[in-house]
Amino acid sequence: MWCKTTVARHTALALTGDRSCDVLVVGGSFTGLAAALGARDSGANVILLEGNEIGSAASGRNNGLVISHHSKASLSGPTDLNGAPDPSRTLVPAR
Repeated sequence: MWCKTTVARHTALALTGDRSCDVLVVGGSFTGLAAALGARDSGANVILLEGNEIGSAASGRNNGLVISHHSKASLSGPTDLNGAPDPSRTLVPAR
């Protein structure tokens, strides 16, 4: 959906020859982009390598599968493998 609704798409140049940088980020996921932008904003010379399109892998498709309501986990009543209450596994809601 995101790729199809993007107004402007940019094609990056292939990496050729020798390059030097302060920070090399491998992977253009949300995490990779955040790392690259953070390093750049701190004044580093950054190279970001991505084998496909930026955000094209899990970052562009998962749509938040780590959200608690997608899980069978419960905020109350966690148990160990034998079904006994296990308070050490209690989920704490984000604030």
